Amino acid sequence: MSTHIHIERLVLEGIQVDRAGNVQRGLERELARLVREGGLVPEVRRSTALPELRAGSVAVGRGAQGARFATRLASAVYRGLGGHK
Repeated sequence: MSTHIHIERLVLEGIQVDRAGNVQRGLERELARLVREGGLVPEVRRSTALPELRAGSVAVGRGAQGARFATRLASAVYRGLGGHK
């Protein structure tokens, strides 16, 4: 079984524009890993689309690396999808 996740719009406040691409790629990689390892709840697997998913706030201290932020962001999105990590 394959899963396709498409994020049409991602709002990241406080991220420098030149770092947004790195955050996006890190988010995609980490979210794919979380879904591969932990799966998705049946309600999400059956859905063809989620019109909105609120992941909540992700706090990262000053000077945090983009990869660290992307990992925390992916975890928040995964929890929003019903994952347990």
